[in-house]
Amino acid sequence: MFAVAGLVAARRSPFAAGLLVGLGGAVKLNVGLIGLALLWGMRGSKRSIAELCAGAALALIGTYSIVGPHAFDQIREASRFISTGSQWRLIFEPLRDLIPEEVAREVIFAAALISTVLIAALLASALPGPPRCCPWPGW
Repeated sequence: MFAVAGLVAARRSPFAAGLLVGLGGAVKLNVGLIGLALLWGMRGSKRSIAELCAGAALALIGTYSIVGPHAFDQIREASRFISTGSQWRLIFEPLRDLIPEEVAREVIFAAALISTVLIAALLASALPGPPRCCPWPGW
């Protein structure tokens, strides 16, 4: 709900959009991906980016300061899991037979992190940059 409201608010108020997406991120951390999408969409305006980030930071710092650091306990615990449906499971299973399980988990974590960064870089390089000039006044 917060994510959709943030998307709707983005056109009128980047700060309100950041606040709403930040509240959504406090409920479900994956909503932060919508914040990244909004940042990409606002990449032509430093002011809009600053407002979006300020709203999100206010919401996240405010909510997590009330709840406390134990709000991240489940995230820390789940970060050690390798889902049965994950492609990494196909590598992890034979790997843990060759090396200690904790080392295998670290190898998978590093491989997943590196591949995520590489995919993000490839996607970013394939996308067009911000428009250099605007065909219509007021853009």
